[in-house]
Amino acid sequence: MMNELKPCPNCGSTDLEDLHSYVMCNRCLMCGPKIAGWDSCNSEFIDFGFARKFWNDLPRKAAVNA
Repeated sequence: MMNELKPCPNCGSTDLEDLHSYVMCNRCLMCGPKIAGWDSCNSEFIDFGFARKFWNDLPRKAAVNA
């Protein structure tokens, strides 16, 4: 099951790329949080959903209604 990614906390873009151990915004190039020590040689032991969860848990500005 693929979780929906929240917009970039820096620029608000939804042009995001899931790079398995972290998420990157293609607009402002913010990326993270990278899961340290996880690489392709241990990929069979990795739950890649954690990168999406960590991205979605980053603090974001509150939406302002104009």
